[in-house]
Amino acid sequence: MHCRFLLVLIFPALLCGACSSTSEPGDGPRAADPSSDTETIEWADRNIGDVRIFYYVKPGARGASGVEHNEDQKEVRITLINRTHSLYRGMPDSRLAREEFYLSNADAHDLLVILQDKVRFFERNMAVNIGNSDPVKKVKADSRADRMIAVEIIRDGKVDCSYLMRPREQYIVNPSEADKTRYRRFNDAQEWVLRYSRWALPRGGAGEGYKGEEFGKGRR
Repeated sequence: MHCRFLLVLIFPALLCGACSSTSEPGDGPRAADPSSDTETIEWADRNIGDVRIFYYVKPGARGASGVEHNEDQKEVRITLINRTHSLYRGMPDSRLAREEFYLSNADAHDLLVILQDKVRFFERNMAVNIGNSDPVKKVKADSRADRMIAVEIIRDGKVDCSYLMRPREQYIVNPSEADKTRYRRFNDAQEWVLRYSRWALPRGGAGEGYKGEEFGKGRR
């Protein structure tokens, strides 16, 4: 089942995009001014909900350099979280896990729009809806998987996660046109997610993070 939920989510946000963003999607980071309309809980609840974007590369996966038999590839985990996410409110930066980083609400909105409109990540036969399942556990359990991108959105207490996996190359011997399209769109999505990860909000002087389970009930 593909993820249609995000279409319903983003269209209202697009209608108010002119008044809610200070730059065009993809232009770059904007100041995370907590007093701005986009950085309020009310704006996030109305336009994007609670958003987490997961990027995961398995250890030993073929590296981005394209060098074959790259067994030195380390595990890569990046989780981008919109700044007013309900599971993280009141949490000091030092309680973030090592892979967790905040995005401004405005940047989280723009990245969702890009994934939908530029990449078409959520179309039929692309990302699938895995509900409230843990996408990292899912990709770890899949022997075919090389890496994955997942978008999790919580609205009105409901958790929906759009999950797209890129298989290891040895499993794509005679790729169909659909396989080629998924592979290409995964790579496009990866480019945008990594670009926005460079604009994630700094942790200040908090130092290396670790999981504080007393915060954020329901966090993975």
